[in-house]
Formats: sequence, C-alpha cells, structure tokens
Amino acid sequence: MENNFALKEPKILIIGYGTVGQAVAQSLSKHYELEIKDKKSAPINITNDDPDAVIVCVDADTMADGSIDTTNIEAALASIRSELGAPPIMVKTTLTPNLMHLLPDNAVYSPEFLRQNIAAVDFQQQPFMLLGGDPEFTIFWRNVFKYLSTRFVETTPEAASWTKYLHNAYLASKVSWFHEMDERAAAVGDLQNYSAALGIIDLYDDAIGSSHLSAPNTEGTYGYAGRCFPKDMAAFQHYLNSDLLHRIMEHNNEQRNRTPN
Repeated sequence: MENNFALKEPKILIIGYGTVGQAVAQSLSKHYELEIKDKKSAPINITNDDPDAVIVCVDADTMADGSIDTTNIEAALASIRSELGAPPIMVKTTLTPNLMHLLPDNAVYSPEFLRQNIAAVDFQQQPFMLLGGDPEFTIFWRNVFKYLSTRFVETTPEAASWTKYLHNAYLASKVSWFHEMDERAAAVGDLQNYSAALGIIDLYDDAIGSSHLSAPNTEGTYGYAGRCFPKDMAAFQHYLNSDLLHRIMEHNNEQRNRTPN
C-alpha cells in the first residue's frame, strides 16, 4: 500500500482495544472511518478495504523483573508490515526508550497520559500530544488530530518515551509522598491542620499542583496502585537501575499493606 499524505479523511485501523484504544476510537469515530482489531498477535486479517493508517494500542505487560514483554507490539508491527506494507503508523503502547528500535521508520511514537476511569475525556482534553518520529510522518498525524484543541509536540521517539515515564514516575512518587504525610499527620494527631494545608496547596500552590494529594488510594490503602503506576515504575526502574526508584517502590509496597485509620 502506498502512503497517501494528502488524504483528507483517511480510513484508520486501530489495533488493540483496551482503555487507550477505546478512548482513541471514541474520539476518531466522530471524524473518520475506523476499523478496529482487538488483536494481540498476528495476523490482522483485514476484511474490508486496506486502511490508510494504523494506530497501535496493544498491551505490553511488565514482567516480574521489570522488563517489558514486547510480544504484542512486535506481532502487531510485523502484521502491519506483512499485510499493509508501510502505512503511517502511530504507536501508543507504553515502551521504555531502549525499545524504540523496534519501531519502523514509518512509525510515530505517541504515548498517552490517560486516567483509566475517564480516559475518553482525558483524550479529548489533552493539553499536548507527543509525536516522536520523522517529520514526514508526524505531519500526517498532526492533520489527523487537528480537530483536537491541543498542542502538538514533535520530538524523537526516545524523548517521547522519557516524557511518559518521567511523568508517571513523578506522579507515583508524589502519591507515595503524600500518603506518607497523611499517615504521619495521623500519627502525631494533627490531621486537621494537615488537611487545611492540603487545601491551601490545592488552591494556591502551582509548584506542587492539586493532583495526587489525597489518601487513601482507590483500593482503600496507602501508596500508589492501579494498572499504570506500578508497571511503569517497575519498567522505568529496570531501564535506569535507579536506587531512588527502587527505594520508592519498596516503600510503596510497605504502604500498600497499611490501611488508613
């Protein structure tokens, strides 16, 4: 299939239909014809006309040692290459910087910053979209998503990956920090003033920001939880071999065993 960068309304194939895939599809469906394949392995098996572009949203699980299982992303990319040639590809699967070599030259890396419970809303309201790749292909995706009120940030795939992991690792650490403060405030018997301080930070302290301040987590315990933060912290630690990240992860594991009074 030949690339057609002049297409005004390209048909887009989405591979992977989890939280990210669904959010992307819900947004794009208002503007383009879509084909969705909830596939984690080859082949894609296109049933209609060939798509003009592909967005890959397959899972990449973090294994016990923190490394990323790239089976799904490699299978999806191999299937695209085999069945479609070299169409414009956008990859949203979370991958560490050292894995960017897996992406072909026609791929743009664009990781997401979505909260699981309101992913569709976050996608529509994203303040910026990372486009890591060759400008020949980033311009295609800028045109696809031009209906969004967002800022397009063009960079290298590796820098896009660093941005994703720095963001999530910082927020996970922030959760662990404020949950520790909540626990210590209870221990010294001053939750009232601690809560008042959180309110001041929430309203006035732009340097800290208002997110990820409250305890407990969604599971009713201390520490960061959910699907993204634990796996991303583990993968980032595996990539960097950082003593600080390791200690934060250990502390968080201890926190997870404690329930707020």
